[in-house]
Amino acid sequence: MMIREEFKERVRDWLEYRIKTTRGMTITVSTKKFYNWLGDPNINRVEFWKSVEELAPELGLVPIECLSRNKRKRVVYLIQSRV
Repeated sequence: MMIREEFKERVRDWLEYRIKTTRGMTITVSTKKFYNWLGDPNINRVEFWKSVEELAPELGLVPIECLSRNKRKRVVYLIQSRV
């Protein structure tokens, strides 16, 4: 199990990667996409969303839509620097 700061840095790396590799103005964030990238299905969902919510403003991400279905949450973020 990763310590909180290390986990948060992994989330930051992933968000930065998603911003850099996305052509459009939005990215969709979900735990499934993160753990597929990380290769570890045993992530703490609560810590993941807590980290995303803390890091999003620092990275210029603004939440514009929250999709939730069968306990699976996805949030669409607008990349401010591309608007």
